[in-house]
Amino acid sequence: MLQLKTGIRLESLKQPLKKAFETSAKIGADAVEINARSELRTNDLSRTAIRHLKKTLGDLNLQVCSLRFPTRRTFFDEEDLDRRLEATKKVMLAAYELGAKVVIGSTTRMPDAETEPMQYQLLLAALSDLARHGQRVGTFFALGTGTTDAESAQKLMADVPVGVGYDFDPACFLMNNESANEFLRLNGEWVLQMRARDAVRDLSAGNTVEVTLGRGSVDFPQIFGTLEEKSFHGFVVLEQNVSDDPVVELSNGIQYLKSFF
Repeated sequence: MLQLKTGIRLESLKQPLKKAFETSAKIGADAVEINARSELRTNDLSRTAIRHLKKTLGDLNLQVCSLRFPTRRTFFDEEDLDRRLEATKKVMLAAYELGAKVVIGSTTRMPDAETEPMQYQLLLAALSDLARHGQRVGTFFALGTGTTDAESAQKLMADVPVGVGYDFDPACFLMNNESANEFLRLNGEWVLQMRARDAVRDLSAGNTVEVTLGRGSVDFPQIFGTLEEKSFHGFVVLEQNVSDDPVVELSNGIQYLKSFF
């Protein structure tokens, strides 16, 4: 049976790190997602600092579900690729030391294997390198979703070793006119974490906008049903980018998600 484990993307709270920990615990989250670039410089963390951080979270009955590490360039851009890979590997090791199993990369399109073979092979080699590193240190690397069709995403996972998967964001699929349900049908076994956001199409403006969780077009009951079929065991991370009162929005969002369980 699918069990709900909720995380909070701390950037959504717009609070100092320690205050954001306390707020996440207060609104009933099980874990937190930390940005390893802007919120916590993992390269500067000593063993003592890691132990202190884990104790602080433990006292609040929280854990780190994932570290977010966006890169300025993709893994199929050859310029400075080795440096990006080494930096990502260091964050994957830090994630393990903090008790997190997932490092989240940038959300970007994937090159087409047939029309962009060089870029695809470059991406494949980079992800294979990260997968092997993850196997050694005990963490997974997750690509963002929503900008690539389900079949291309499935092909990529079939080509890389175990250790890489997806951070599933159904709202992003809606925003990019892709099918979240089709993606899950073909790729659910590689979903490492889910992002709880909602969105709705604004027909008058001709675009899609993020809205309060539960008030948009994302079909959460169907999504949770498919995740259960795929034996999903990861965290559902709440994110709020448009609210003037993110604490209330995220608190209500946790209660909304709990209503399905």
